[in-house]
Amino acid sequence: MNKKIHIMVGQKIRELRVKRSLTIEELAFRANLHPSYLGDLERGKRNPSLRNIARIADALNIDISGIFQNKKDIYISNRQNEKGFIGERIGLYLHKISKSQNAANMKLILKIVKDISDYLLSQRKSCRK
Repeated sequence: MNKKIHIMVGQKIRELRVKRSLTIEELAFRANLHPSYLGDLERGKRNPSLRNIARIADALNIDISGIFQNKKDIYISNRQNEKGFIGERIGLYLHKISKSQNAANMKLILKIVKDISDYLLSQRKSCRK
């Protein structure tokens, strides 16, 4: 991760605020924060507390986790096909480790992942019945 977390959080807050056509002043009022503090957060000049992140999330009418999601997470979490969701998520992790593994190890890892994925899907389906 190249960017520090407070910079990424600030950028995400700005993105969400702009999507809702809110000014810094409007969001600050809704979150009961000072506008200059919110501006500093968006520019990555301050490290927000969890309490203030929760206030901002409430003011934006989103779950607090929405402030920490990146576009790839949102895309994956909105997938309709559960097997596709699990496969894509696991694929992201496998891609990260694949360069350091030989072919035999990767084959074993893929088999284990497939077995876990199949098991989780069967458990999810049995819970719905």
